[in-house]
Amino acid sequence: MANEVLTSNLERANAVLDARFLLLLADRAIIGAHPAIFDAGDVASINNNVIKVRRLGLDGYDIMATATEIQDLANVAFTDASTNVTVGRYSLSYDASTLAVGTDSVLGLDRFASSLLMSAMVTETSLLASLATGFSNSSGSVSAEMSLTTFLAALAALEARNVPGPYMFLGHSAHRRGLRLEQLLSVGGQTQYQPPTGVAVGSTFGGRLFDVDTYYTNRAPDSSTGKAGMMVGTGAILRGYLSPPVEDPSRQTAVQNILVEYARDAGATISQYHGHLFVGYAENDDDRGQQILCKT
Repeated sequence: MANEVLTSNLERANAVLDARFLLLLADRAIIGAHPAIFDAGDVASINNNVIKVRRLGLDGYDIMATATEIQDLANVAFTDASTNVTVGRYSLSYDASTLAVGTDSVLGLDRFASSLLMSAMVTETSLLASLATGFSNSSGSVSAEMSLTTFLAALAALEARNVPGPYMFLGHSAHRRGLRLEQLLSVGGQTQYQPPTGVAVGSTFGGRLFDVDTYYTNRAPDSSTGKAGMMVGTGAILRGYLSPPVEDPSRQTAVQNILVEYARDAGATISQYHGHLFVGYAENDDDRGQQILCKT
């Protein structure tokens, strides 16, 4: 009987998580689903962590030979490029007493599973943010506050290199602080800023600024004495994942690349809930990203 109840609860949790996941995809609140990130799909399907990325003018991935297109050029060779994507597993676990789960109206498998899903989104944002220091082109300074001038300079730099959009900006709260401060003191708030609306809990989505989707995380990397964020266009970053194996449907369920698992510590009457995220990120094209530095 216990297994029947557990299976029923797990099926209900799966339906809730699927609906939540699809809703977030529609909102772009899951940063890994942003169209600026090239999704390599399930790397297990090719039995290799090295992804071949086509560069020959297909599916919006045209590469211009130079920023100044009217000047004379030598021949330019188009070839496939390889990118290493190492998919890791990132886990979060909860313990809950049987009494709490049985009597508390807030606690339950649906609640724990939703929390695990939100943790997975935070993990993906952190992994993505860690790539910021890998881009050689940069705007801003670690000794100055983030500003609209820096933001627009990065955008202009990408456009000058013919980097295709849509563009995505990922920064630290220090970047957001600088933008808001300048917006308040210099231009009285009269900028093309659209605040986020209807974004699910756990999202880092910060709205759109000059048609660039902005995201923020306090796990953005350090750069000298400041913080490093980034603005990227399509193809700058590659994302790969693995489809989690579900060996026991009564105790496990997979939502995209997230495995939600139930375990039991019978001696302590403790219920255990585990979430395992299978994903990897890699820099794909240095010229399609711009590092953005600001004061801490």
